[in-house]
Amino acid sequence: SSSFMQQPPQIDGSLRSSKKASTRENITEIAVVREYLLAGRFHRALTFGLDVPSLLFADPLGRDCSPGPSYAGNDDASRREGHSDEDAILEYRLLSPEATLINECELDYNRVLA
Repeated sequence: SSSFMQQPPQIDGSLRSSKKASTRENITEIAVVREYLLAGRFHRALTFGLDVPSLLFADPLGRDCSPGPSYAGNDDASRREGHSDEDAILEYRLLSPEATLINECELDYNRVLA
């Protein structure tokens, strides 16, 4: 057996499980969507024709283009848990009942394939 095949040192199972649990609690669906958009790994049908950098970085707090009437924003508890207002705005722009960006991208993608 060679040296690069050595087993990693063992960590106490309770420590490992508590780290995993605390990490899982802080990750939201929109945070995962943001990471996929930043990495360019979101499915092409959902981003077809979409200017992703503008979506993520132009007016991320909704100051110049305020959100619509269904925007609830973050409450204080969400902010304390680390959920940013930027995530709330992105979630509104992509997933709210008024948002049509994803539907339009998917429709355009299907038209091109057809």
